[in-house]
Amino acid sequence: MAEQFKIFVWIFPIYYLYDIFRHLEQEEIRPWLKLYIYVFYLYLIIAIYQEYSFRATGNIEILTEGQGVYSGGAIYFLVPLIFAVFNKRVATYLWIIGFGIAVLTAKRTPLVLLLVFGAFQFKAMLKSLKSKDYVILTFITFAGSTLLLAQYWEMLVERNAHDAEAGGTYGSGREVFYMIVLNGWLNSNWVEQFFGHGFGSVHELLLREYGMAISSHNGFLDCIYIYGTVGVISYILIFIFAFRRYRVVKKLIPQYKNTYMAFICMWLIQNLIIHGFSGPNFIPYGIFLAYIESEIYKAKKRKLWIHV
Repeated sequence: MAEQFKIFVWIFPIYYLYDIFRHLEQEEIRPWLKLYIYVFYLYLIIAIYQEYSFRATGNIEILTEGQGVYSGGAIYFLVPLIFAVFNKRVATYLWIIGFGIAVLTAKRTPLVLLLVFGAFQFKAMLKSLKSKDYVILTFITFAGSTLLLAQYWEMLVERNAHDAEAGGTYGSGREVFYMIVLNGWLNSNWVEQFFGHGFGSVHELLLREYGMAISSHNGFLDCIYIYGTVGVISYILIFIFAFRRYRVVKKLIPQYKNTYMAFICMWLIQNLIIHGFSGPNFIPYGIFLAYIESEIYKAKKRKLWIHV
């Protein structure tokens, strides 16, 4: 039931909010979405603060024993929504703040995914900034590098060492999870290979074989083991349809085309390096897709009205 809830809790907003958004104008929707984003940022900052303790010397001591700050790692889920509802200048600042939050977590996944998304928006972000912004950002970059780089590097080295001790050839340990889950599926009977082992089965397998109840850190491997060949094919079709939907976005709401494509690519890469289809952290994805689909609906409605 817990696994089913994790999937439902972020997919439900796509349909529920779409039905609400399509009847409202942007001026009515955006203030609420902006409030949601600000609250989300505040939550992450508070969560990070709670997960750190401060020594008498003022140095930051991570409480999670080299594992990275978990809560702050959720920042990248919010980025597509940020670039959909804010102007590029504000979105750029929020992306930079988000990148700073990711650095504080010493987690590699949010850093990689923020950079992937940023690559699509790089030109637009540069164009959105004014001269005074470069002065402010230069100061922030210098101060941040001076104060945090050494500490972050220590945490990253410590985390890599911890993962390597657990059997990871390249530090992250992911390839160990990948092989356990892939071999587990290959060694299953044909019914399990076709229909999967069921909810929670990846956690059970890795608890038994690795000693830790976690996911495989790969959304497609999670899918093929839990839902079988039928499940992983269905999941791949989601991405195929999402890429095909890009043509509709580009034609009807071209102002969102870069944001939408960046989201799809980020989500795809996310599936290759971490789980990809369940959890409350995915709620911002659901809100983003609901918003995009509602804008497509309104664009079609306007186009029909013009033809009439």
